[in-house]
Amino acid sequence: MGHDIYAIKDYDEYERFWNSENFDFDDKEIKKFREKSEIASLRRNMWSKTIYKLYEFLKCSEVDGGVSGRGYFVIVSKNVLKETEKKVKNSDFDKIDKKDYLFFIQRCIKYCKSNKKEGVIIYFG
Repeated sequence: MGHDIYAIKDYDEYERFWNSENFDFDDKEIKKFREKSEIASLRRNMWSKTIYKLYEFLKCSEVDGGVSGRGYFVIVSKNVLKETEKKVKNSDFDKIDKKDYLFFIQRCIKYCKSNKKEGVIIYFG
């Protein structure tokens, strides 16, 4: 168990790929799809001491299942992402968590700015 968090570009495309009847993809095909469809990804084990705060900062506590995300997609606004960035920067998280969380959040913010989007779709699994 653990937390798998992905920011994606297109929900329908993501669902089509992962729910394909021909789901017999090799690692190379999966990697290629992820590079094309994902903005950022983040993994934490179920014992993470800080992941629940990231859910809270993103205003997504309802999809935190404790040992993992609950398997839901949530649209997170650009404003919430910017607030989250500030909160993570000011947090007392250890260096690795802070670095990883900021990388994830900053990639999402950059995607919003570059593509004139008001938010991103984030999967919490």
